[in-house]
Amino acid sequence: MGSQRGLLSGRFLIHFLPIPADRLHMETGMEKHQAHLPATQLEAQLAVVQSAAKILGRCVVVVFAMTTLGDGFIWSLRVQNRAIGMLVDGLFVSICCLPLLYISILRPLARLAAEQGAAAAEARFRIVAQAMRDAITIFDARGTIRFVNRAAEGMLGYSPGALIGAKLETLMPEERREAFRSDLRAFASGGPTAFIGKGPVERVSQRKNGERFPVELTWDRLPADDAQKEITFVVIQREITARKQAEAALRESEALFRNMTDTAPVMIWISDLSRKLTFFNRVWLDFRGRPMEAEIGDGWSEGVHPEDYEACQHAYNQAFEARQGFDLEFRLRRADGEYRWVLERTAPRYAADGTFAGFIGSCLDVTERKQAEEVLRASEKHFRELLESLPVAVRIIQGGTIVFANAADARLHGFDSPEQEIAMDGFTHISEQDRPRLTDYVRRRAAGEEAPRRYEVGMLRRDGSEFRAELDVERVIFNGAPAVLVAIRDLTDRKRIEMYEKLLPVCCVCGKIRDDANTEHGAGNWGRFEEYLAAHSDTQFSHTFCPECFEDYRKKNLMP
Repeated sequence: MGSQRGLLSGRFLIHFLPIPADRLHMETGMEKHQAHLPATQLEAQLAVVQSAAKILGRCVVVVFAMTTLGDGFIWSLRVQNRAIGMLVDGLFVSICCLPLLYISILRPLARLAAEQGAAAAEARFRIVAQAMRDAITIFDARGTIRFVNRAAEGMLGYSPGALIGAKLETLMPEERREAFRSDLRAFASGGPTAFIGKGPVERVSQRKNGERFPVELTWDRLPADDAQKEITFVVIQREITARKQAEAALRESEALFRNMTDTAPVMIWISDLSRKLTFFNRVWLDFRGRPMEAEIGDGWSEGVHPEDYEACQHAYNQAFEARQGFDLEFRLRRADGEYRWVLERTAPRYAADGTFAGFIGSCLDVTERKQAEEVLRASEKHFRELLESLPVAVRIIQGGTIVFANAADARLHGFDSPEQEIAMDGFTHISEQDRPRLTDYVRRRAAGEEAPRRYEVGMLRRDGSEFRAELDVERVIFNGAPAVLVAIRDLTDRKRIEMYEKLLPVCCVCGKIRDDANTEHGAGNWGRFEEYLAAHSDTQFSHTFCPECFEDYRKKNLMP
């Protein structure tokens, strides 16, 4: 009976033990690291639970079988002493059970733990790889694809799973395939490789429809583990079409910028955040007669006139701190050694994201303008001195305000000095009745219409007294701006002379009158007063001597 029980137990044990490793692997539902693993981590955990339950069941079976066999062994020995029997039973179970426990339970359990760790790592890798936007492809030493992520399938235009088992070189342009095979052979033989482990390189890839596009490619070997018996490689591709287009657009923009700056009629420079100048256009370099390398950084400052250097640096640093543009005139040495006046205008520049990136500036040679300004200032000084020395009253009106008056003008209007008239309104000394007429002249002149340049008006002195004056008006440039020069002639004496010239002389002795009609003034004939009065009833008279009476008067008074 005992032997039958032991045989039965032995058959039952043989059914479970020993368990081949590949059979255990299949029963756990786990595959090798290179094969297809559970799609999700939840499935992997379920497989672990099922495998652990089976191993625990085997453990119970082994213990039960060993106990049964031990009882059968003791019964077959006919051991009567119970203590000896228990000792023999314990030794038998220890000698037979422990190795079987190790072989059938502990070793498969350790292998299961290792494979489950690899499976978990694989699951994590797949999650990360599928989430990446770069194309990831894993292939073996024969170039057979073992894994691709969704980004790779989408980039190359293939449906999910269509690339598994395909040859990687079939996805490449024809001209790249031989280089790929050559690198694989070089790696296998231990020789130097062109791409493997060399970091990212730019290459051309190809989609399923034949379209070619630029990629940044990294090719490296994957580290091996105990379960991985063959060499595998990983290729990571990043499509750089947008970057290449942006680079091309940038190159085109830079070429256009350089072409524009080199053909511009002004000198142009650019600085960066370090306050160093990084670019000069062709006009600047031709002006200075030096190469770009000599001017960039602080090299340009060697051409600034020593007297202007400190002011130039101060203005630039101050503008850099405030990030505001500025205008500055300074002298810059030309290629022939002559210092030329330049007008520099600068403005801050900003990057695409709005951050401050430095300054851009332009310089224009204004030496001729400076020389013309010097000549103009000298001319205006001479003009002012001439006006101040004139005996005729002269004033200059600019923007409706008196900006200059000479001494004669001040005396004519009752002022102690010309300075008292400066900044006064140009119509201050015009009589009320003449102001509308002069205002109309100003309007017509401003509109480009004809207006009198000489006219007579009533003028007011400082004390309020009025006198008649004749104005001569001319447009001039004064202090670099348009103005009106007004010459004022007092008509008081001339009016008095004109009045006397209109009076006809009557001799106070004989009563004769001189008739200057139809003849030069003072050359008329003397005749009887009654006769002239009958013909000219509206004539005014003055008393004098006729020639005959004056001769008698001279003789009587013994005049020479």
